[in-house]
Amino acid sequence: MLPRTKRVVVTHYQPWRKWAVLAISVVSLPLVAWGFYDYGRSVAGFDSLEAGRERRTLQGTIDDLKEGNDSLRQQLENLARAKEIDKQAYGEIDSSLESLQHEIAELKEEVAFYRRIAAPHESAQGVRIQNLQLSGNGKKHGYSYTLILVQTAKDASFTRGEVKIKVQGLVKQEQTEYSFTELSGQNAEGEKFRFKYFGKTEGNIILPAGFIPTRVMVHVTVESPKRSDVEAAYAWQEVTS
Repeated sequence: MLPRTKRVVVTHYQPWRKWAVLAISVVSLPLVAWGFYDYGRSVAGFDSLEAGRERRTLQGTIDDLKEGNDSLRQQLENLARAKEIDKQAYGEIDSSLESLQHEIAELKEEVAFYRRIAAPHESAQGVRIQNLQLSGNGKKHGYSYTLILVQTAKDASFTRGEVKIKVQGLVKQEQTEYSFTELSGQNAEGEKFRFKYFGKTEGNIILPAGFIPTRVMVHVTVESPKRSDVEAAYAWQEVTS
């Protein structure tokens, strides 16, 4: 009996194949998984291509809306700017109208004065108190005043003198009197004037807190060409506006 012969199998050991297979598996696994996922979505009725088209359409709509929103925002800013410009323009117009109304009132007063000059027999001779007007000047208890004096003599010469104005009223139910000199903070006792036909005295006063004015007294002392005195009394409501 012949002895059993042993067979030797020779194999080549290639360890890189193992790592290559592993690497391919790692890379392929997500692709395979995504393939199954996409297949599942297609089975469920989801079309990736159609979804991509809708996404692009929606993105285009969003871009259009953003552009339209920017345009509307710019229009709103333009309208706000135009409104501000119109507001300033209207303010300037109102200021101009107020100034014109003031000038018209002064011109009417001067026209009335010159009419009296043209017809001196209709008015008394000598210096007269033509008008006294007080109006709020925006300051607390503050007023601006304008006193107009006229001389209506046909052959009038320059006249000069002094005018004193006083305000009578109540302080804690007691009669009190203040001169315009005290109320205006001036040092002079009165306002000096010099004019031929038409004189104007202007200034500002501030009433004391708690003082309730009731009457305004005006005293005009003419020093030349002939000394004389003229007085007038006005209710506070009559001369204020």
